[in-house]
Amino acid sequence: MRKVSDYQGWPNYETWAVNLWLSNDQGMYNFIQELTEAAVTHGEESYELGDTLETLIAEEENPLIEGASLYNDLLGKALGNVKWEYIAKYYMDEYKANLDDEDAQL
Repeated sequence: MRKVSDYQGWPNYETWAVNLWLSNDQGMYNFIQELTEAAVTHGEESYELGDTLETLIAEEENPLIEGASLYNDLLGKALGNVKWEYIAKYYMDEYKANLDDEDAQL
């Protein structure tokens, strides 16, 4: 995965915005933490967690998934630009850093 910092340290605006919204919603943040813990525990790669996040956000949580409309097309295009693996890697790195901090305190 190539490091690209085009928008606030993220590959693009869409990726930054999705991560911002995910981290600012306490319930969603907690759920992603659970997904991340499971992914790390099972030895998944960041692209696998990224696929899970994409399915969750772009499909399962998408209020416009049904039907055709201008808004659905634009939202679909924006979500298609999200670099889900970058978001997954961010959460995985954060989770692993917290584990290291806990181990250091022991």
